[in-house]
Amino acid sequence: KNSKLSGYYDSVTYTSDSKAFKVCAGSSSCKGITKEGTNKYRTNTGTTTSTKKGNHAYIQGSPFVLYKKYYFTEKEGYTLSGYVSDTKYTTKSKAMAACLTSSKCNG
Repeated sequence: KNSKLSGYYDSVTYTSDSKAFKVCAGSSSCKGITKEGTNKYRTNTGTTTSTKKGNHAYIQGSPFVLYKKYYFTEKEGYTLSGYVSDTKYTTKSKAMAACLTSSKCNG
């Protein structure tokens, strides 16, 4: 949540995630997609994320977990900065559920 990827792969704004994912999957230089708004998806060349309210970044090749219609990417070697609370959760499901209830949580 609230993140975007660097660099545009092409100049097209896709109207569905499936179209953007299909284009990105067919290219070795496309590294992921960013949802920039309702029916607005862009393909990206970078894997560096930055904060952008309302955007959602998906890095190609990263395993993900689908939880209540939200995708959580599991990216080895990456750590999100900052904490919403000091609570430590014993399972991914509990952590994801807590994240979805907080507007401050980005993953």
